[in-house]
Amino acid sequence: MNAPPSAVCPYGLQSGLELVRALMAKPTLLLLDEPGAGLNPAEPDALRERITTICRDRGITLLVVDTTCTSSAHYARSDRSQFWLQDRRSTPEQVRG
Repeated sequence: MNAPPSAVCPYGLQSGLELVRALMAKPTLLLLDEPGAGLNPAEPDALRERITTICRDRGITLLVVDTTCTSSAHYARSDRSQFWLQDRRSTPEQVRG
């Protein structure tokens, strides 16, 4: 059975495919712009968990642009996290706050 082209897959699956495609290059830095945008409410948490686990396990530096504090707070779990909120450097505690 042939797999359907990714363009007809649900958006959540497309996001996963984009992540896999980026990881195939074995990056040392992964830049993601709004990785949870357009997903249904159940999908962003799983995607964020997958992204952070993969990057941690492979030693990949992760740079995420995200405008939602909920998503940013998830990435704030690392003590090495740095955040910029409204053009100011912020601490993970301020993001979680």
